[in-house]
Amino acid sequence: MSIFNDFFVKENPFLNFVGFGGGVVGLQFFSGAAQSNTITGSGGVVTAGVSPGDGYVYHTFFDPGSFTWTGGSDSSYCEFLIVAGGGGGANARVGGGGGAGQVLQSIQYSVPSANGGSGLTVTVGDGGPKVSGPDANPGYGGNTIISSPVGIITALGGGWGGYTEGGNNGGMDRGSGGGGRANENVPRNFPSPSYGYPFGYENPYPTVGVGSDLARGANWSQPTCIGTLGGGGGGGAWIPGAIGGFNNPGNSENNTYPTWIESTAAPYSTPGKGWANPATTVTTAKGGCGGDGLRLHTYRASQHIPSPNPYYPFLNAMNGYYGGGGGGGHVSPYPNYSSDLAPGGLGGGACGTNEGNSSTVPGMNGTGGGGGGGGNSTGGSDGGDGICVIRYKADVTTVTGGTKTDHSGSTFHVFTEPGVFEVPATSPRVGQTMKIMAIGGGGGGGSYNGGGGGAGLYYVNSSVTVTAGRMGVVIGQGGRGSVDFSAGNTGGSTTPQRGETERGPYAANGHPTFTIGATNVGVPAEINLLGGGAGGGNSNDRAGLGFPGVANGGCGGGGSDNGNPGPGGPSPYSNSGGNSDQPNAGGGGGGAGGGGSPTPSNNNGGGGGAGVGTPWIPNGLPAFYGEASGGIMYHGGGGGGGARGGGGAGSGGLGGGGNGAYQHPDQNSNGDMRATYATGGGGGGGVGGGDSYVGPFSGHYSGTANGRGGEGAPGVMIIQYTSV
Repeated sequence: MSIFNDFFVKENPFLNFVGFGGGVVGLQFFSGAAQSNTITGSGGVVTAGVSPGDGYVYHTFFDPGSFTWTGGSDSSYCEFLIVAGGGGGANARVGGGGGAGQVLQSIQYSVPSANGGSGLTVTVGDGGPKVSGPDANPGYGGNTIISSPVGIITALGGGWGGYTEGGNNGGMDRGSGGGGRANENVPRNFPSPSYGYPFGYENPYPTVGVGSDLARGANWSQPTCIGTLGGGGGGGAWIPGAIGGFNNPGNSENNTYPTWIESTAAPYSTPGKGWANPATTVTTAKGGCGGDGLRLHTYRASQHIPSPNPYYPFLNAMNGYYGGGGGGGHVSPYPNYSSDLAPGGLGGGACGTNEGNSSTVPGMNGTGGGGGGGGNSTGGSDGGDGICVIRYKADVTTVTGGTKTDHSGSTFHVFTEPGVFEVPATSPRVGQTMKIMAIGGGGGGGSYNGGGGGAGLYYVNSSVTVTAGRMGVVIGQGGRGSVDFSAGNTGGSTTPQRGETERGPYAANGHPTFTIGATNVGVPAEINLLGGGAGGGNSNDRAGLGFPGVANGGCGGGGSDNGNPGPGGPSPYSNSGGNSDQPNAGGGGGGAGGGGSPTPSNNNGGGGGAGVGTPWIPNGLPAFYGEASGGIMYHGGGGGGGARGGGGAGSGGLGGGGNGAYQHPDQNSNGDMRATYATGGGGGGGVGGGDSYVGPFSGHYSGTANGRGGEGAPGVMIIQYTSV
């Protein structure tokens, strides 16, 4: 046992932290007893906190401050979200976008009554300044920190956008990596320093009982290469930033772009530029786009920020996204219109600027979004400031956890990200029957005739007798879609990056959904559901990934370009991906209700396997409860296989599976590749064909709309019981 574990065995209270979709160190410290006393907190934008009616009180910090409290006991806890400041964009010709600040969430941080007077010290990281000279280090975003005698948790600021010539790929050693300057010959092998180490050179976890081994809310940016006409996008909290585009004749990108969240009102005022809109913008369809951040529905702005606040309209439009990377800048032959700017990632990443050098918006404050890259010579912007949101139970009589919905005589709790399901000892729910459905994160789709990603493992239990207690819930994030298949990326399919479960440019498996202390609330045993397998990609990575013989394994990914499918596991809800027995298409990913389909013929992708409908989850609930069909909600559809340009792509399976791509450079089809949010569905496979090679020489693939795989969906847990 480590010295940290020894300390927390002897001294209760303790700290327990989880990252998104990751495993947890020190699970023995999770408190299973329901809280008997709650605290009354003070601090933040609204000193008394905001109570949105979900059973919690929220305190939001845009600036450094203190959170203090009265009341409570030695067994009182809070939860929090912290986001670091985004990195500054390069204020230079075809500059790279800044990387997003790291996004971290704690589901149990001790707030004992004895510490209430001194409280927690909150440091909110500033956005990094735009980089205007060779000394780029000041462009890093500031760290956001929670500190008390219980422990210190630090979210790392984002990296700066690449500025100088000679192989500079942006700041890479803290939060998400910055994008590279255009037209630079950066080595593309993986793993290598050219991809950056998005969690810092020295991994900051575990720290005093804190730990997470997957998806720590930061990512890299694709290395730049010779011939690009735009800077690379900064990495986002969820997926990497894209290499800058080429926009060559015959392979040009679509010039019509969806509506921005435009910067037209205080505290911002930069008409014609703005931030990607989650409702309308497909960021991954554009060269130099910033990587998308994480969507955290529990922490959407309407929960914790009052509407008169000047930041509210912008953060509310973000719909819970945090940590978007900044977009890269570009020059001719890109048109000089605002509709052609490279977008920042969902989560407040600033768009890049263009030939005219007009300054772009900064990263959105409160999201940790990266700054945008410069155009012809200037125009780059600062990163966005971070945020800290602390929440605690409003009382000790209400069942809490996730997003709570009353519908047709039933109460539902949906967990779309980590949280705690807590049943007080005095609750009338104790002794009643509740039902639980859960699924792991979906696997990402492969690139270039890519196989569809497999769905996460599905679980259902319709007869749980409720007991009083606390159950930690960790929701697996969806796997990243493939962003490259170049043969130069040696080692990417098997070699992890500094021990992380990264696969370089190839598609990644979905992350696991699991519980901590499930027996505390009456569940017979812990729930542990692995994510779906990644779809195969052309060249070195043709085979889909799977889980043969793994009892809690997810569904297998589809094969690519004559590649084998990923096998399913022993569970009846773990099915294999589809075989690719054709040279120009990908098989469908396995679904929770059936296997993925093989490629039906040359140039045509296979369909994703069907998901599973849960009879007690009705389709009248909000969309984040699943994909509706026949009166109920479905989860766990496999991703469709990609096709050769002009062929027919495989459709995603019912239950949120993403569709395969079949044409390029159409951006509309690109948006359908990402699996439906909170379904555990697999991502769709990317399109193949000559247009995927849009660079000046074979083997360097642009990573934009042409050939990129779709992302798998995060998993979910839904709990239902009869309302009183």
